[in-house]
Amino acid sequence: HNFSDPTKWWKIASMSGESQTVTMSADGNYVWVGTANGLLIRVSNINEARSLETADLDNASPDLKIVSEQVRSFSGRNVTGIAVDPNNPDRVAVTLGNYGNTSYVYFSNNATSANPTFNIKQGNLPAFPTYSVTFDKGNASSLVIGTENGIFSTDDINATVPTWTEENNGIPRIPVFTLVQYRTNANSPDANMAVYEGDIFVGTHGRGMYVTEDLMTARPVDVKEEAPLIFSKA
Repeated sequence: HNFSDPTKWWKIASMSGESQTVTMSADGNYVWVGTANGLLIRVSNINEARSLETADLDNASPDLKIVSEQVRSFSGRNVTGIAVDPNNPDRVAVTLGNYGNTSYVYFSNNATSANPTFNIKQGNLPAFPTYSVTFDKGNASSLVIGTENGIFSTDDINATVPTWTEENNGIPRIPVFTLVQYRTNANSPDANMAVYEGDIFVGTHGRGMYVTEDLMTARPVDVKEEAPLIFSKA
């Protein structure tokens, strides 16, 4: 970002439907877009596109590097959240909204391939809308999701049928629309914000923001009296 120059915007994707969620891979080379009518769009080669000629689809330049493509349709469902493993852009998780369905979490371990496969990872998760998702940078098998009824996690997203555990210790069972993990290369707290690598911030519907410094468990989903992810109001 060069803030001394006027801001320049380039069109890097075309799609039908309203954009609902946008996520970039940690290496900066992929942008994922989910729409309100169920489309999952992958935009590739971002690192090679740094000019109008290389980045803008409307420019129709022979030097265009951007590749924008629909890789999956979830049949009119609302794509509510997308997460990319910060250590591996091939690993992508997707959450879906809408009531009356049976599957709300999908995962791919070949997301940058020509024909990526997204597998259902509902496991024992109750069938309610899921709105947000994040990987744990420190554990590639761990995934945390925000749902209609609070926060759940699994310590093995690679399993064919993952076991999900409820993580609502210190936070009500309310819709969780945003999950963001604080990621740096430092082990000490941020001097300005006093937060550590790995802390997860939570945005809820109408009940404010929360934060946790704890991660993961193998506690069954129906055991609710204890929780390893302890949340406090941010």
